[in-house]
Amino acid sequence: MAKSGVDPTKSGPEIKLPTEHDHEVEFLMRATGRSRVQVLNAIKVRGPTREAILRALAR
Repeated sequence: MAKSGVDPTKSGPEIKLPTEHDHEVEFLMRATGRSRVQVLNAIKVRGPTREAILRALAR
């Protein structure tokens, strides 16, 4: 095992992407005027970056 003390066989807590947080989805809803379903679909299609989602929902 590595000297760093990190055991690669044990998984830690899952890290959420910024756009998977409820407050981030709420921000995107307010910023674009779109529904939660539309925002979540844009996240699935465009990926987790705020810029890509804002561009996708700006249409």
